Amino acid sequence: MAISISSTHVITIPQSDLTFLSGTLWQLDTNWFRLQLKDWEDSEQGIVHPKTHNHNTAITIAGVTYARAIEILAPYTIQFEDLGHPGYTVLLAGSNNNIFAEGIIVTNHNSVLGQNSAGLIQVTSGSGVTEQDKLDIADRVLDEIAADHEGAGSVGKLLKDTKVGVDDSQGLILSI
Repeated sequence: MAISISSTHVITIPQSDLTFLSGTLWQLDTNWFRLQLKDWEDSEQGIVHPKTHNHNTAITIAGVTYARAIEILAPYTIQFEDLGHPGYTVLLAGSNNNIFAEGIIVTNHNSVLGQNSAGLIQVTSGSGVTEQDKLDIADRVLDEIAADHEGAGSVGKLLKDTKVGVDDSQGLILSI
């Protein structure tokens, strides 16, 4: 059996196109899947439809190879063959992708596990640090044990030398 694409742009992947791993766990080779989509796009049937996906191949920078990225485009959605309850789990392997994202995956009895890797992201404005991040950082700094910060010129050393203490019951700073 092969993938199919309906007139409503639902891409169905049959279980027979997956690799059995164990129990109810199956794997989709996302690069193989991408190539199947390219073949369909080039066919007489697919050529009249919108492009199914964007693809950025793996790239090596300074000796580190970053994984390929596959982005399924609107109006396409993806579903794995529904064999009924309880279903099976599909592990996406071989790329960073949005296949498991809400709006792309069609929910049925199956579940999908993505494996996108963390890495450098591009921030379009500012540093990417949110106001809540800043508050959390300040809170963590102020909650540190002063004895851990007694180096010359540090606030911890200054507080120790001036004999400043905190009355936890009142939340007040007291001179001792």
